[in-house]
Amino acid sequence: MGTAARPDYEGLLALVMHKKLPERQELPLSLGVAPEVLPPSKPPESTWVPSVLVIGGPLPDLDRQRLEKRGCQVEVVPDFVEGLKRMDEGRWDVVVVHPHVQADADGLKFVRQFKHLRPEDLPEEFKSVCSRYKHTPFVILPVPETSQFAIFRTSDDWTLADVNKASIAEAILNARTL
Repeated sequence: MGTAARPDYEGLLALVMHKKLPERQELPLSLGVAPEVLPPSKPPESTWVPSVLVIGGPLPDLDRQRLEKRGCQVEVVPDFVEGLKRMDEGRWDVVVVHPHVQADADGLKFVRQFKHLRPEDLPEEFKSVCSRYKHTPFVILPVPETSQFAIFRTSDDWTLADVNKASIAEAILNARTL
């Protein structure tokens, strides 16, 4: 009886982080100016309860508490490899990424690069994970000492928000309607 080969998540991470973005899609590693800025939000009125995967460390306490109070499933993983593994194993409604997971600005780079992946450019074992998360909202938490965070719906559709006007929990709870 043989054992199934374990997917090479380190290899997938290498593909994600070293992908060359199309010339017109290059963005600076800082968030810079977004195509739109999220207006102050009101509490979500829907009953949608998203499952949330957080890569690189915990959510801010207040945001985690708000999500838990709404009944959201929140799972935290320490790094990109574990994040890719959990993304492949399940279906998350929102993926939250710390701006600095293992190196400076690698969280932003990971999200930008992942959103640009095309399933046809990947090994067979990872085509479905790329397809499943093509339109899944990815939230990049604020860089320490700043208040801006970003929500990426696709590679070209992203929004810049400010925790002083809209909490991260509110952005997550409204992510599918942004």
